Amino acid sequence: MPHRVFVYGSLLRGLHNHHWISKDSRLLGAALSRERYVIVDSGDGYPYALDAEWARPGIDTPAPLHGELYEVGDGTLDDLDALEGHPDYYRRRIAAFLIGSDEAEAALYVLRDASRLDELRADSGGQRFAAVAPAGDWRTHLLRRLPPLTWPPTRRTLSGGPHAVFCYGGVGPAALREHCEAPHLSSSAAALRGAVRIYGGHSVAWGGAVASLAPRAGGCVWGSLASLTDDALRRLDAIEGADPADPYGGGGAARRQDVGSVWVDGERVDAVLYLRRDVAWRGPPSDRYIAACEAHVADVWDEELAAAVGLEVLDEAGELRTQD
Repeated sequence: MPHRVFVYGSLLRGLHNHHWISKDSRLLGAALSRERYVIVDSGDGYPYALDAEWARPGIDTPAPLHGELYEVGDGTLDDLDALEGHPDYYRRRIAAFLIGSDEAEAALYVLRDASRLDELRADSGGQRFAAVAPAGDWRTHLLRRLPPLTWPPTRRTLSGGPHAVFCYGGVGPAALREHCEAPHLSSSAAALRGAVRIYGGHSVAWGGAVASLAPRAGGCVWGSLASLTDDALRRLDAIEGADPADPYGGGGAARRQDVGSVWVDGERVDAVLYLRRDVAWRGPPSDRYIAACEAHVADVWDEELAAAVGLEVLDEAGELRTQD
């Protein structure tokens, strides 16, 4: 049986809990709640939505919630109930939403835990639980508050393998085994937080733009993680076009980059990935390349998540925008 669910926080597309809602869901579109609510920053990467009566004077401004409306199956609704602690921590209720010029009813999770509500009310200065600004809009608040992603200047993978390698583009598990001449190599589902997948440059082999990464607070890139020996990593250098004399340098089409925000099964892992030197927009990636990226994510995650592989580019000012 299909259910309509409205999400406004970490379940939004591109944020770290979106995989909970991507399995058997259909995005209906951006939506706005009819009623006004209070939304506050938990301090842990997600917001609390509360009834307007819980607004702290001079701190919180009740406002319509900005979010996304989904149609989900029974299994996903059960998963969301468990994630949100329904009916004791959050409570699921039916509310009215605007989606374009139409109105629809959908489930909404609102904080109901008595002890947490008391803590919020006691935080009269907003020192622990900051007000979300602009009111009701978690994604914009997150982009403004979180620090930008910075790449560490380390060069951990020059020796001493095996090395954890995060893959996010057209090289999925099967292609990685072939390129690295490692038929028994296994890959795990992994996510890189604080970044988004972008497309740029031009690959003759793929016939169009190829994937790289750009920092975005609150972003999440789905991919895979594999453990490679020194020899296997050097073979991957050749495939990616890294400079053999200095794979971390800028002399090749791509370079190695150490990262410390890859998550596998709830654990943070230090890993290495490849960034493209040329990310200027010259045209879209080929259908074949997008299909390879989607197949990569579907191989280790699921097909619904793979369908959300975004097409974003950097404009002339270095700002991210969605390419039509």
